[in-house]
Amino acid sequence: DYIHHHQQEELKEKGEKVLDGYYLLNCAKLDDPNDICSVDISNQGLTSAKEDDFDLFTNLFHINAAENNLKLECLSSFPMVREIQFQFNGLSKVKLSPGHFPFLDTLDLSYNQITHSGILNIGLIERLRVLVLTANEIKTLPSNMAYPAVDGDKQVFKT
Repeated sequence: DYIHHHQQEELKEKGEKVLDGYYLLNCAKLDDPNDICSVDISNQGLTSAKEDDFDLFTNLFHINAAENNLKLECLSSFPMVREIQFQFNGLSKVKLSPGHFPFLDTLDLSYNQITHSGILNIGLIERLRVLVLTANEIKTLPSNMAYPAVDGDKQVFKT
């Protein structure tokens, strides 16, 4: 705990506010990551994430991470997340790999700066059913967004 606290203090001095397991437990006012099923970390000024212990949050299904400055991929280590609110994060491009967000079915990316080419990898989220893109810089969706290009057995990302 001392080492973690010291690292957090160093990051605060650099102007970074880090999302990590301790931060989530503190927000939820709980001691066991398994007890958290929903968390609201919106408008906290979060700028980065330390994903090492996110896999311990096995019952976390809903994350409201709106109004921060995070990257969407930093939330991909939560094993069971099904719904993410990610409005107002200054996101311009979604960078994902196959296997990210295996259970995600609802994603709200409203009010970011996502462009036509920056949204292509959303097609890698296999169970996604609801995607909200209100007030982004997208005039049309890429025709191949739902089917990421495949070259043999290897994914090819054209972004």
